[in-house]
Amino acid sequence: MIAAATVGAEAGQRLATALMRASSHFDQRMVDAPVLGWHGRTGGVRVQNARGDEAWLRVVVARPELARGDWWNGNVDASAIDGVQRPAVLAWHEWVEGSMSVRAELMELLPGTVCSSTPELRHDLLLDDRWWASLDDNLARLAAHPTDRRSTTPESIAHRGHVLFGARYDLSNVAWVTAHGDLHWANLFAPDFALLDWEAWGIAPAGSDVAGLYLHSLLVPDVAGAILDRFPAVFASTSGRIGLVFHASRILARAMGGDYPDLIDPVHEAVRRFAPQM
Repeated sequence: MIAAATVGAEAGQRLATALMRASSHFDQRMVDAPVLGWHGRTGGVRVQNARGDEAWLRVVVARPELARGDWWNGNVDASAIDGVQRPAVLAWHEWVEGSMSVRAELMELLPGTVCSSTPELRHDLLLDDRWWASLDDNLARLAAHPTDRRSTTPESIAHRGHVLFGARYDLSNVAWVTAHGDLHWANLFAPDFALLDWEAWGIAPAGSDVAGLYLHSLLVPDVAGAILDRFPAVFASTSGRIGLVFHASRILARAMGGDYPDLIDPVHEAVRRFAPQM
């Protein structure tokens, strides 16, 4: 989540209106100032009902042709996954506001805070062994969950890898498992571990979540090094390296629109280090 001041006035007003309508629908009152997500697409706020019970209210706004399918339903669909620490969706509601579709989700309010206000980490984190063990355990449980959802496809990774890195990757030996698909520091809670934002979850290369988190840690070498030390098998495996290519291509695609300006060079360096040609 990011501060409302960094989002355009029109998008900010649209999300503020949506949060007010959603809080009324769920008989909640907003407790804090809203925080807004990537490019003003999502917004969230802590809310409270008449009994004093608190929850998190999230809204997402999209054009009608995008307001469907796996991405649109991801948080609700994730309720089928057992043994993974995530906020439960308590209720949801949809409506059309002008030319846009809006989805509101009333969610369990988790203890702790997000690890970072931005997807890419920009400060050191003091995460204990228990937190890292929870990350490992939760990703293993998630990987074992059967699903028809897809976070990416072999064809997409091969195409992006060729276009962005000039490499022709062989994906014939890649292991595919269920992954979060958008594992970065703004989607992780501490000190009590939890995983947020389940829009992108689905089948992806094994180890791709860890590889993506590593790329989002490159600006803080101590944390990036800790990931390499704790998950060496990911970066030694074909699947993990292809997973790194997948997330590197996503970061660089976003960078084309102005995001992640200081990650561009480190991400290219990581690809050259781990997956120059496979």
